Amino acid sequence: MNLQFATCERHRALSFLKKLYPSYAITDTPENAGPILDLVAADIVRVTDPDFHQGMIVPGTHWDEQKRDEVVKIGKAFHVAIGLEKEQP
Repeated sequence: MNLQFATCERHRALSFLKKLYPSYAITDTPENAGPILDLVAADIVRVTDPDFHQGMIVPGTHWDEQKRDEVVKIGKAFHVAIGLEKEQP
């Protein structure tokens, strides 16, 4: 059995993302972490506590495998927005 401390609360997920990426400006805005936090609020994904885990985004209660591509796209857009990755053409 694998136990994870992960949240579906928007404000807590934002604080976990800020801990996970301390050198980056993480904000709850549409052009930054907002879309990921929307997925968290809908419990499609959850963010694990980086104090207990490596800081991962994991499936939530309402995860649907058919949303995988959308979730990956949103995650990549977040990484581009904070400057962690370069935008791919």
